[in-house]
Amino acid sequence: MGASLMYHPWMSLIFSCRAPVCLAFVALAQLACSSRPLDSEGGDAGSGDSSAAPVTDGPPMTSGTTTTATTTTTTATTGPVDPGTTTSTTGPVDPGTTTTGDPPDPSTTSTTSVDPSASSTTDVPDPPDPAEVPEGLWGGGCTKVAPPGTKVEGNSKQDPFLSTRAYFGYTEVNGQVFGVRLLFLDEEADSDVAFKELSENFQVTTGPAADVSPNQEFTARNPFWFGVDHGATFSIVADGKAAQVTALLDITGHKGTWDAVDPADPPRLQGEIQQIPDEAPMSGSFDAVFCDLLSTHIIAE
Repeated sequence: MGASLMYHPWMSLIFSCRAPVCLAFVALAQLACSSRPLDSEGGDAGSGDSSAAPVTDGPPMTSGTTTTATTTTTTATTGPVDPGTTTSTTGPVDPGTTTTGDPPDPSTTSTTSVDPSASSTTDVPDPPDPAEVPEGLWGGGCTKVAPPGTKVEGNSKQDPFLSTRAYFGYTEVNGQVFGVRLLFLDEEADSDVAFKELSENFQVTTGPAADVSPNQEFTARNPFWFGVDHGATFSIVADGKAAQVTALLDITGHKGTWDAVDPADPPRLQGEIQQIPDEAPMSGSFDAVFCDLLSTHIIAE
């Protein structure tokens, strides 16, 4: 259609038809005119250059591809994505499941395996079997004359210590024997004074002497307190003052008569003492004879 109205034979019908019919013809005519696109120069598209770009009245189209399938929708855009836009899914989504970020890399996922053969509990040692007090320790008294074979040297914060006499006693509860106690008398100690103090106060205060109660126990499976105390604490006393020295004490054997009272052959314990690094000197060997003044008898109700 140009600037002037061209005459067509059907235009005479517009002026001679009834109103409804005329309106229909007018609309049909307008449709026929607008259905023919124009080229960029305003001419007929059919007679213009086929390479000319079409002209549109709306905004430019967004570059991208939209593929729609039954279960998958993929949307690609060249501009920023609207955070309110829902991305495609490959199937129904559990509303209770939320997934954010990239899926984990299976090669970096660590797992912890449990050995079914491993025990979930630690082994608990059997309780010690109590042992009855040997007959030789009942009513055996105290032998003041110590056997030879003892030489224990030490050095407390006071004076050097040298013992050549050793004695032992024990702790008894209701006829069952438990711990052991050892006493070492210095060469300069008066044995009569030492035993008098033991009978009165259960300890030597004048000395010099060394008193120790290692942690070994006399049991049916391990009699005579055999074994090692790696941290036995010696109390070295002299003139009413005491100093402590820690050393290793190992009970290695026993001698004498243990199953009966025999004043001529009383029970004896033998062992060794070793100094612990960074501790005060205390070392040597001993052959201790039984003395009941070092024993404790307890009646438990």
